[in-house]
Amino acid sequence: MIDEEVVMREDRNTAIFVAYEDHQETEMAVPERELLRAILRSALLDVRKAKSEEELRKATHYVLDGDEDYIFSFRSICQFLNLVPERIIEALGIAHDLHDPQKETKNL
Repeated sequence: MIDEEVVMREDRNTAIFVAYEDHQETEMAVPERELLRAILRSALLDVRKAKSEEELRKATHYVLDGDEDYIFSFRSICQFLNLVPERIIEALGIAHDLHDPQKETKNL
């Protein structure tokens, strides 16, 4: 019969165990998450501090675009970051544009 405690002590001396003994689990997507946060932050600043009507139109179009397939679209970023896009749009004060599709097309 093999003594389990002896086996465990011997296993602790293997290179694999020693290499991972100090391993701390981290979230794998941290850099990607930070990139998406930066893109979202930039878009929100563009809407709030646009220097021209053209900049405001482009920023608003980006935020109001319904595309969810493109990885860097507003809705895709919100989905990845577990945010509710409608709440962000409402907080920006452009929620009324969601309900008036003609207003959005006029601005394009």
